[in-house]
Amino acid sequence: IDNILNYKKVIQDKHSIDVTAVIGVRKNSFEATNANGEKYSDISLGYNNLEGSVTQKISSEAWREQYAYQTARFNYNYDNKYLLTATVRRDGFSGFSADKKYGIFPSFALGWVISNEPFFKSKTVDNLKLRLI
Repeated sequence: IDNILNYKKVIQDKHSIDVTAVIGVRKNSFEATNANGEKYSDISLGYNNLEGSVTQKISSEAWREQYAYQTARFNYNYDNKYLLTATVRRDGFSGFSADKKYGIFPSFALGWVISNEPFFKSKTVDNLKLRLI
């Protein structure tokens, strides 16, 4: 299940704000049982008569895991030239250690669209952006 909330606003044709929030959960599970036999006394029954085999191999496995996550992202754009992005993500996982079920992962980026500057003139490059992460 994912829930996404997004807000966009342009102010005075120069400032653009885009805010996104995501919250979600995911559950996975798996179950399997395997039974094999070798050296059957009556081969006509095959796998329908596993107890008739001399060698029996039986195995089973099962697992379940859960994820919970939240993300918030803020994008700011000034005049399609100067960009700022800030993101924080919080992830929880059932497989993490008992005392550290959640991790927080922030990120930050700055961008400059050089090709939108008045001084940039090029016939071969139509989009040039410098990004610092």
